[in-house]
Amino acid sequence: MKLMLNCKDVHEHASDYLDKRLSRRKRLAIWLHVMMCSHCRIFMKQLRLTIASVRSIHQQQDDDTKQLADALHQRFLEIHKNKH
Repeated sequence: MKLMLNCKDVHEHASDYLDKRLSRRKRLAIWLHVMMCSHCRIFMKQLRLTIASVRSIHQQQDDDTKQLADALHQRFLEIHKNKH
């Protein structure tokens, strides 16, 4: 991989870069490009925000699912208790 990347290269590897799934050399090449390219800095910032938003939504869904399961379990116990 060349040390000086272009914007297309950065966009293609941005997700792997943020997930730290690239070699040090590739990460350095992306970092160097992002430091010099305001467009890619904005792109990376937006990508980070998007990833954080998606993770937040998944976490909220997990919390909602757990609350629903707990409520259903509690209701089941109440019904079962009232029948006996």
